[in-house]
Amino acid sequence: MEFITGLWDTFVALVHTFKLSDALDVLLVSFIIYNGIKLIRETRAEQLVKGIIILMGVYVASVVIHLNMMKTLLDYFSILPLLPCW
Repeated sequence: MEFITGLWDTFVALVHTFKLSDALDVLLVSFIIYNGIKLIRETRAEQLVKGIIILMGVYVASVVIHLNMMKTLLDYFSILPLLPCW
């Protein structure tokens, strides 16, 4: 019960420090994220974004689980687009 009471007190303290600029910040970020998702859904970029997210997830998992070969391969392939094509 003390945990719930402490959680409620923390919430009330947070509400008292919430300012108009915080609400504007939340609305602006929500608007940008919503329009970004809408733009991706309306184009063929959805599959590309899904692939990038999956690769990022595999990379994070390889770092956490210490899969050195997988991390090295992903590091190598993530640098290739940055190299000039000569």
